Amino acid sequence: MTIVSEKIEDARASLNKYAAEKLSDDELVPRLYIDALVTPETLDLKLLEQLAMFEPFGQGNPKPVFLTRDMILSDEPYVMKDKHLKMRPSRRLVKQFEAVWWDGVERSKGQTLKPNSRIELAYIPEANSWQGATRLATCGRGPQSR
Repeated sequence: MTIVSEKIEDARASLNKYAAEKLSDDELVPRLYIDALVTPETLDLKLLEQLAMFEPFGQGNPKPVFLTRDMILSDEPYVMKDKHLKMRPSRRLVKQFEAVWWDGVERSKGQTLKPNSRIELAYIPEANSWQGATRLATCGRGPQSR
């Protein structure tokens, strides 16, 4: 879609009016679709290699979203660039992960994200390479506090 920048506000108002008239309250509730429940024991770089066989990801073939339950935050989330949260969840302190929650500062309002908090984590697994080492990272949709 191409639109002249001066018409963006008019287009936004028209779309919002149309949505208010046509969409039910139920259709306006955000939904998160989970592709698989994954335990930390099965989440590793080998799984990422297997997922690569389903590429290319994009429209019509989105990256899979996983859910891992019963995770524990080992420390306070670290704020990155004033808007993202980096966390280190683990399961029974055995296997620790690095998770980034994009726009997590805004989205986490009202949630308890303190050390030893139990969370469920919905995420897209990715490889993070830095200084010659490759680690598993999870790019999150955000934890659900319990």
